Amino acid sequence: MADETRGRRAIITILYEGANISEDISKDLISFTATSNIEEGEANNLEIQLDNREQLWTGSWYPMVRTETATQVQKPVTPNLSTVTGFEDITGGGAGTTETVTQTHVSPGSRMVVNIIVQDWTDDGSTQTLPLGTYEVDDARRKGPPDTFTIKGISVPTNSRLRNQANTQAWEDKRLSDIAGVLTVRAGLNLLYDADIDPRYDRIEQIEKPDVAFLYELCTEAGLSMTVTGTEVAIFNPAVYEQKPAVRKIVYGESYILDYDIGFKRNDQYGSATVTYHDPRSGQTISQTFTPETSNKGLPELIINVRPPSVPRPRNPGRIGQSIPRSTTPDPDDFGDIMNAQSASTMQHQAKAALREKNKDEGNVVLVLVGDPNLVAGVTVELEGWQRDDGKYIITKDVQTINASGYTTTIHCRGILEGY
Repeated sequence: MADETRGRRAIITILYEGANISEDISKDLISFTATSNIEEGEANNLEIQLDNREQLWTGSWYPMVRTETATQVQKPVTPNLSTVTGFEDITGGGAGTTETVTQTHVSPGSRMVVNIIVQDWTDDGSTQTLPLGTYEVDDARRKGPPDTFTIKGISVPTNSRLRNQANTQAWEDKRLSDIAGVLTVRAGLNLLYDADIDPRYDRIEQIEKPDVAFLYELCTEAGLSMTVTGTEVAIFNPAVYEQKPAVRKIVYGESYILDYDIGFKRNDQYGSATVTYHDPRSGQTISQTFTPETSNKGLPELIINVRPPSVPRPRNPGRIGQSIPRSTTPDPDDFGDIMNAQSASTMQHQAKAALREKNKDEGNVVLVLVGDPNLVAGVTVELEGWQRDDGKYIITKDVQTINASGYTTTIHCRGILEGY
């Protein structure tokens, strides 16, 4: 299906397991929605609703790959009593017999590479492509009447260890990029680490958590954003992206604005953040406070009691299960001064990241616009003519929709955090 409003055209292209099914999709398309985000810890997702009156999508075009294989299995007719002391096998069937059975194996969900192509959108003769990424089919559903078929896809492979398997692992003397590299490789994905921040962990434990949840937690604590595109995990610093020039100015009252919802909140907002850590072995307590340049002095202080990643542990803490007498005084050579330049810098950043996380949703904007392939999660826009809501915002989530009404883009934005 194409949106041909005022001569413009928006076309969906889909490579399904390497085959181009764009034309087949176009003929039966009712609606298409692709959602991507950078701050909610969710995978990007896709939903395609199709007309199924001809029963093709639940027949030969059903989007799940299934294979059937004939396998010979051994099936004992009677128990082999000769294996039990005092009994003699008199049945003649103790070795068992074999028969051929058919077993059905469902392969991992089929993969789709999806793009939106817009033609004559800004200038006559212009063509622009929005790559939406790779998705794996994880849900196929039929409804009716009338008969419709909905295909849902997700950017994190459904059989991936990154998403589904709860793991327990201890990481020692590793940076965030090291951990991310290991987790993405074993999930069969690539890593794009586009951040100027790379905290080092003396020791950190992943306890009964899926890799994607554990990695997202580390990124959030470090003040970083993470997204999974289907073939790679991208980690980046949103504070850097906030400073990039706005890709578009959105002016109040213009006809391309189809709907809007703008809110402002003060609840759970803070003026500063302090990270403190008391080490029971050395008796030292260290703390660092971060106050942004634009801080509202009337807001409360956020207090965080946590062990900074870069504070070293004793080199010889004893074996697991071996008690250490309370009277033992830490050896300065083993521990040293935990308040060093590295730990102070790390704690400052930790306080900044925690404050950003708490305050980032102070001002939020949702806009439904005539489709624009330039408006995607991670870029900034500028609002003009909205009075107190004027300013620069970063898109944290975008929804690209094509249906009978045309092509629209919905953007979820938050205000730029100044002074962080």
